[in-house]
Amino acid sequence: MAIEPDVDPEPYTVRRDLSRPLRDWDLDALVTLSAGAQVQAEGDPDTVARVVRAVEGDAVVVTHVSDLGRGLHTVHPLDRSRIVAAWRHARDHPGEVVEVRSRSAIGDGWVEARQRFLSLHGHPELGVFCIFSDLAAPVDVAGTPLDSPVVYGTLARWVLVHATVMGAIESVEGTIEELLGVRTASLIGSFAADLVHPDDQATALEVFASVIRQPGRAVSAVHRLLRPDGTTLWVESTLLLTPPPDHPSGQPDDSTLVILIVDATGRRAQEAALEASREEARGLAEEFRLLAQEVPSAVFRADIGGRLQFANSQFVELAGGRSVAHLADLAHPSDHERVEAARLEALRRHGDGHPGDGTVTVEFRSALPEGGSRSLRVRAPRRASGAPSGLIGVLTDSTPTVRLLEQARTDPLTGLRNRTALDDHIESAIAAGRGVAVMFIDLDRFKEVNDAHGHQTGDAVLQIVAKRLRGCTRPTEMVTRYGGDEFVIVSVDPSPDIVDSLTRRVHRVLDHPIHVDGLLWQPSASLGLALSEPGDGPADVLRRADQEMYVAKQRRRRRG
Repeated sequence: MAIEPDVDPEPYTVRRDLSRPLRDWDLDALVTLSAGAQVQAEGDPDTVARVVRAVEGDAVVVTHVSDLGRGLHTVHPLDRSRIVAAWRHARDHPGEVVEVRSRSAIGDGWVEARQRFLSLHGHPELGVFCIFSDLAAPVDVAGTPLDSPVVYGTLARWVLVHATVMGAIESVEGTIEELLGVRTASLIGSFAADLVHPDDQATALEVFASVIRQPGRAVSAVHRLLRPDGTTLWVESTLLLTPPPDHPSGQPDDSTLVILIVDATGRRAQEAALEASREEARGLAEEFRLLAQEVPSAVFRADIGGRLQFANSQFVELAGGRSVAHLADLAHPSDHERVEAARLEALRRHGDGHPGDGTVTVEFRSALPEGGSRSLRVRAPRRASGAPSGLIGVLTDSTPTVRLLEQARTDPLTGLRNRTALDDHIESAIAAGRGVAVMFIDLDRFKEVNDAHGHQTGDAVLQIVAKRLRGCTRPTEMVTRYGGDEFVIVSVDPSPDIVDSLTRRVHRVLDHPIHVDGLLWQPSASLGLALSEPGDGPADVLRRADQEMYVAKQRRRRRG
């Protein structure tokens, strides 16, 4: 079968064969991937030896990699660019298996070959670069000798140089005129360092010295070339000093310096654009920071987990001048869950595409020793990808507002909840599908106290009654002053035993006389009890409880 060059939509394929993080890979997994293929491993000799020991039982051939160019010599000229592109991708993305198809020379013919590149650099034990090669059936490349002129695609512009240990060029191949601007013949015998831009010579010498000190180790650097026409070109050069095949530990003078030069113009342009974008982002961030310090509101930004990333001075002031790591830290420990619920709701609204801006507001008690209340408005803005970019919002001191609300819902004489709070409490319970028991309490003969001893004494009596009622109820039961000498107790989800217990508790605390301002008064009360029914509102159940109280009062009067 015949293989046409560059027919694939992509020059190589990234196969994410790693189902675990790179650091978790072991030698057994490496064997599984490489079984049945030729393997070349480049890296620390001890590490390579471990790879050899691990795979030799699977009839896998393992050799040291002397250079990428040695393999390129056997690759069909039309396929070399894709090999270089795949090799670079694998080198820059450790842990990704990059597969590329090509034709390789075996004897006097060509065979289809599949190379898989895998960099394990960064692994705690396997810091190597592996090349797996599978050779398949012969292919027909009629009339294409091994030394045929190279036809290059657009995948990569590259030049492969073989030089002496002193850097004198012995051979060169690749897109020479296109990349270097010179003919091949003019390079032979010249020094590779002469191609480097004068301003980058020092860097090039450092790389050269490093390569000489560590034979067999590849070193890369990005630098400029100076072409004969005076133009410059950014390239990435990878240098490797390889001992001669018959002298693995031979003299340096017998070694070959291999230099792979790849056009990095596009990469540099992308990096420059990225850096410009980052610089612009840094500028915008600084402008935002300065602007945020000037606004009168306490603004913040947090990650999606609620960890604070930015807060202006007003926010810090509302937080008591202390460092706050998480939004929940603003709240009293008992209200942490309220803040967390608001954070999750903001993210949920983002995910659901909630209409409007998706802002969530939560009120909570402050964590500061002096107490107080805070209000947090938070939302999750959307990135271009649709994912939440974090959390932004405003913190306000709601202490004055909360105090006003408390006053509006509290009876000023007794400190109990008033009728407004009572209606809200019953309505919320019924809306949540919960049953409600309402006890209506009316003091008997209280008018006589006011008439005989004055309203000041009457007020004192009401305060004592309120204190007793609050003391005899459970934490889940709400005591309110309905008006005048009338009180209401609400129990949510009551059982018959709880209702009976509430009646006994109220009668018991009212059995004791009240001493105030020289007055000894024996209180008594008429009680009316009603249970909520389907379709009830607060007024319905209160009306039935009031009616039951009236019936009880009439019955007491008839008994004298």
